[in-house]
Amino acid sequence: MPRLLQLALGAGALVLSSGCVAKARYMGLVDAGGGTVKLVESSGQSYRLSTGEDAVLFADLGGCSVMVEGPRRGRTVLVKDWVVTDAGDGSAPYVGKLVREGMRWYVTDRQTGATFFLEEGSLGDLGQHAGRTVLVTGYVTGPNTVNVVRWRVLGPQ
Repeated sequence: MPRLLQLALGAGALVLSSGCVAKARYMGLVDAGGGTVKLVESSGQSYRLSTGEDAVLFADLGGCSVMVEGPRRGRTVLVKDWVVTDAGDGSAPYVGKLVREGMRWYVTDRQTGATFFLEEGSLGDLGQHAGRTVLVTGYVTGPNTVNVVRWRVLGPQ
């Protein structure tokens, strides 16, 4: 193939690939006040989060630190994936649907895919929210077993 044709094809591929938007990661604190959800980075820079179907969950994540991934359009990040890194108290939480199966309560963590069983004696009023998405913090007491210290329900009632 002639060198000029190779250069032209290479330039065409470069032009075609420049339309792709790369994903980027942003870390910061969720500010869910004022009707819009924002991510505030440690530098003070803030971005509006477009979270799609997870918007109802993000509305209840105020004060939590998150890492979001997705393309940015101006001052808005189109969130494709997200992880809660700090529940507001310095601990990494478990986020998932609260399920009761027989005598056991568990959450399948959306962040790791692992199932964590919850000590029934530590649930308190959390047991009233079966089937809801919850954020749970606590400490491990055995194999995939967590003693609940703090929790919050995410999403609408």
